[in-house]
Amino acid sequence: MAPDDAAAICRDLGETITIHPYRIDMVRDRLLLLRLTLEQMNGAAFLDQRVQEGKPPGAWLAWEQVSAIMAGRQPGAAAHYLFHVGHCGSTLVSRLLGELGVTALREPLPLRTLAETHMGLDAPESRWSRPTFDTRLTLLTSLFDRGAGPRAVKATSFCSDLAIPILASHGDRRATVVFTALRPYLANVLAGPASRVELQTMAPMRHRRLRTHVGDGIAPLHGMSPGQVAAMSWMTEMTALAAVPDVIDPGRLAYIDFDRFLVDAGPQLRRLADHVQPGIPDEQLFAAVSGSTMTRYSKAPEHAYDARLRQEVLADGERRFGDEIRSGLAWCERVADRSPAVARALAVSGHA
Repeated sequence: MAPDDAAAICRDLGETITIHPYRIDMVRDRLLLLRLTLEQMNGAAFLDQRVQEGKPPGAWLAWEQVSAIMAGRQPGAAAHYLFHVGHCGSTLVSRLLGELGVTALREPLPLRTLAETHMGLDAPESRWSRPTFDTRLTLLTSLFDRGAGPRAVKATSFCSDLAIPILASHGDRRATVVFTALRPYLANVLAGPASRVELQTMAPMRHRRLRTHVGDGIAPLHGMSPGQVAAMSWMTEMTALAAVPDVIDPGRLAYIDFDRFLVDAGPQLRRLADHVQPGIPDEQLFAAVSGSTMTRYSKAPEHAYDARLRQEVLADGERRFGDEIRSGLAWCERVADRSPAVARALAVSGHA
């Protein structure tokens, strides 16, 4: 990376959201920043390795360098955060906010690294202490507070345990939680080959995190059926997100059931917009919910996807994986019988 790029990034870092914190290097203890355009940021389904394909200018900076630069600037308006359980329409919600003029930052890689680090902070082998983690989380999230206009940061689904520390680090920070109820979640993730693989890939981490939420009475992962693994995955994220109001003022939070959102998108988007950025005109909301975004697959807009197709996917999941869905539901209800945290997560999601 060219020295001129590093100098320009240091010069502009404190003022513009387009100097993006792309990746944390845990071994060398530094942060990679890339200069992107707003179009690149708003258009990316995920701010992952694909944003490097155009070889944008970038520079590695030590945490101390970033801290020194940010210490000399006025605090910006707090970014909004979207937390979610996964496979629940959060990308669509984020794209709709983008159509309302909210700069969208979808799944920044550093939040994933922070989530993984947070999970192991009390282990002797942790690279960071808790005070170091807190300081760097505060610094990183301050980078999302730069620039003019509203911003919404959509975290990756396994970042739910960051909701409380992120919101606690800034008194004006607000968040929206996007979820689906357990049964449609199971039908959706079991219906897709890629999502079934993802469930198994993430299962060990989620199993470990769930034990921190509810105790050690969770069945061993190796003995769980696919439907139970899927239920465990939902349970891990939903127990974390349902607990946020215990620590954070509930007025700073909004919860959105994606299936209800699809049925009544106009009023639901109005409620969301008022939570994120009050004052957005009704005609702008109408244009968003009546436009092409509502009829395309948000992660890959070249593919059609709408409420009717979602119902077809859910029905297909029920037909092909009915036994696994019932197994997952029964397992979750058994855990809820002895765990208030799981019972609350089911209640928040409207599970009957």
